[in-house]
Amino acid sequence: MRRSDFFWEGARPSLLLWTKMIKQYRPRKKRGKTLKILTVEDLLKNQVWLKKRGLLSFSHGNICFTRGVSQIVQAHCSWDIYLKNKGLGLIKLREVCQFKGVGISGLEIFGPLEKGGENSVGSFKNCLRTIEFLKREFKKRGDNLSCLELSHFHPSLEIIEKNSLLETERFVFNGLSQSDLNFQQRLYRESEGEFSLTIKAVLPFGHSYSSQLFKSSHRLSQSILLR
Repeated sequence: MRRSDFFWEGARPSLLLWTKMIKQYRPRKKRGKTLKILTVEDLLKNQVWLKKRGLLSFSHGNICFTRGVSQIVQAHCSWDIYLKNKGLGLIKLREVCQFKGVGISGLEIFGPLEKGGENSVGSFKNCLRTIEFLKREFKKRGDNLSCLELSHFHPSLEIIEKNSLLETERFVFNGLSQSDLNFQQRLYRESEGEFSLTIKAVLPFGHSYSSQLFKSSHRLSQSILLR
């Protein structure tokens, strides 16, 4: 199946992204069908249609997608763009990840960039080492690590299928996967809920999905008793 088998509204995806997409999802070829790369603007434009079908919710300025857990959809920040450029190669796609630690004072410290494979966030052992590194760096500055964000480039394609004959649309989402969420849970358990932990999937076309696990109330109650 080729990109040229379909009509495209706007830009067509790279051959690498198209090839990766059709390994998991193959749109049917039908007369009158048009494909479009999904963007945040499309979500906002179609929010009434998406809300009616229970695909997304929109409240207090947030866009929420639910797949097992609630995922916040946001436009790229400068950090997202940096990760995307590191993972989106000309001949190969791969996931890259990086930690950002935030201290109680609001100080931000970034960990080293980690290179993963085509379908893996990164090395669990390396992530644990990076967390320990960040904790030490904050202590050197007289601060303590309060929350962590693990962002990774997610080289996948999201599509809108438009059928002009039937006047119907289909949205194909590809946010945080269950393996991403499992990876987050493992890191959270290993740290015993010492700090909040956000995992973010940065997609190639302008937006990301994120989910947060909050600081453990059990640890908070322990710290209050110790005081």
